[in-house]
Amino acid sequence: MALINLSGYVFKDDGTAVSGATIQLYQTDSATLVTLSDGSTSTTTDSNGYWSASVTEAGATSGYDVKITSGSSLRKRRGNDRLQIEELDIRNDTGATQGGLLVANTTNSAANKVATFAGRNTTNANNDEIYLTFEIHNNADEVTEYARMTAVAIDVTNGSEDGEIQFDVMKGGTLTKVWSISSSTSGATSFDIETSTVTMAVDDFTIKSEDDGSAAILYMFADQGDDNADKWRLQVADGGTMTYSSLISGSYVTHMTITPHATVASSATTLHGTLTMGSTAALTNAGLVAVANQSNITGLGTISSGTWNGTAIASTYIAADAITGAKIADDAINSEHYTDASIDTAHIAADQIVASLIADDAIDSEHYTDGSIDTAHIAADAVTGAKIADDAIDSEHYTDGSIDNAHIADDAIDSEHYADGSIDNAHIADDAIDSEHYADGSIDNAHLADDAVDSDELAAGAVDTAHIGDNQVTAAKIFDLARGSVLVGNSSAATAELTIGSDNYILTSDGTDIAWEAAAAGGVSAGQALAFSIIF
Repeated sequence: MALINLSGYVFKDDGTAVSGATIQLYQTDSATLVTLSDGSTSTTTDSNGYWSASVTEAGATSGYDVKITSGSSLRKRRGNDRLQIEELDIRNDTGATQGGLLVANTTNSAANKVATFAGRNTTNANNDEIYLTFEIHNNADEVTEYARMTAVAIDVTNGSEDGEIQFDVMKGGTLTKVWSISSSTSGATSFDIETSTVTMAVDDFTIKSEDDGSAAILYMFADQGDDNADKWRLQVADGGTMTYSSLISGSYVTHMTITPHATVASSATTLHGTLTMGSTAALTNAGLVAVANQSNITGLGTISSGTWNGTAIASTYIAADAITGAKIADDAINSEHYTDASIDTAHIAADQIVASLIADDAIDSEHYTDGSIDTAHIAADAVTGAKIADDAIDSEHYTDGSIDNAHIADDAIDSEHYADGSIDNAHIADDAIDSEHYADGSIDNAHLADDAVDSDELAAGAVDTAHIGDNQVTAAKIFDLARGSVLVGNSSAATAELTIGSDNYILTSDGTDIAWEAAAAGGVSAGQALAFSIIF
């Protein structure tokens, strides 16, 4: 409850202070004595005639009558007195929390008029104003106006008056209007804040439309609203649809529309312009809904080099099998975009790997399958000795005639490297075989061609009885033998006789050589059969 402070002075007619006078308070126009805040029912004047009394206000009251008693003298000051004065200067030093002015209407009503601040000028012009000023001393001990509350008659036309109330504060030494509430002839009421910062320490702030069916609208103007592009409007229409609009070419154009429905999933947000996501923005699956016809998705930009309009796309936001060959630009994929062993034959089209795509020394035996490398995939002269493993090449790997002298190292082929019967006339060069290349007894009838051996091919004594078959020596061969010598494989001496016509010959041998010698006349007659015997 408020504390009501009453005080005053009591003087005689000659101006002398009345000391010791009794002061009592009564309810206005009644005999009800009021108990003071200190619990007493009265107080007295001091030597200066001054008295003071405080009352704790208890509910509605019309005021207090003051009764002053000094001896037989009695005076009263009525609480219902009405005064009209030229000027009132109230200076209170009761305390820092005690105001110098209390204005109250004690009428028992839900709405009471407490005070009227009026301008009684007769100019009757638009923008006439009255104001209350708030003064404080500055550090030079100068009385300075720090704030002002002004009432303005915007329109004084009878029957269509418009008013405004303004709030001004001192800013940098100048009294500056910071906000105002005004009306207009259209019936609208505006609340204008003319400062750069507004701070409201409240839990909620509500803007609602004045009439049923009308929209709630919040306007925001930048740069004092000098240009159309500086003006924005946030509007909630009847039914809940919210739109964000800016002033373009003289009218507000919607950039985004939010349409609420029974559930969030059935609600819709429509962007009427381009959506650009910053480097830290994330578009998750939870923020997207299925689109039956994906061709209806337009204006979202293109994906290139792993980004969407400059923002990197994480693999978690790309559906499996969502990227096809048609969506990948030429030369867009390099080694950083595929994992180890992720490229197999299923992902390589026929003839798609060329030499320019393979790094030096990039492919070793683990990267190709058996039989995958054939002559079509090996460049000419690409296989060197260093690339061929020991014992890796056998007869099935070279063609007929592919191995010639140029490809055989000296002493590289011995008897274990050719099959039986694999060397015939076609594979032996002229004069290529001499006596050191065949073993003793390795040449028999089966290996001699008809007429292949003549006397020039026989060494002295090379033919003995072991090498002459039965009935194989004819007369012609005898004559041939007579012209030369025959080696006999027996070390004992032997002789033989030969008669041809009337001529006789003796064949002698010392165990090594055989020779014919003339003998005495007589023997075989001409035309008779030749008789030849050798006796050992």
